Amino acid sequence: MAKMANYQSRVLIVDDNADVRQSLGWIIEARGYQVDTAEDGEEALSKVRHGLPACLILLDLQMPKMDGRSLRRKLLRDDTLARVPVVLVSAEQNLLSIARELDTDWLSKPINYDDLFQLLDKYCPAN
Repeated sequence: MAKMANYQSRVLIVDDNADVRQSLGWIIEARGYQVDTAEDGEEALSKVRHGLPACLILLDLQMPKMDGRSLRRKLLRDDTLARVPVVLVSAEQNLLSIARELDTDWLSKPINYDDLFQLLDKYCPAN
């Protein structure tokens, strides 16, 4: 997947399922965005703390090492990282409630791509 882009067109996909990361990445790249991925919250947190620019983080909830809730809470505690929009992407039954608790937008799995594209346009309009 592409490595160099500015934050206005880069999306970070955080999901422990490699197939999800890859297929979602292809769809997003086909829309003209740059994509980076992380397989869990620890890897994602390391990337954003070390300066990975992103206009949006697509975040799965259920992951090993550090789950999506824990990552979102850590991001919210950092004034700089708290500004990066996060969209929860999950099949959880109570996803809307979790999204409200974590101050995020959300997408249910399986993903409706029209909804995904609307969120990309909302958070990464400079594409």
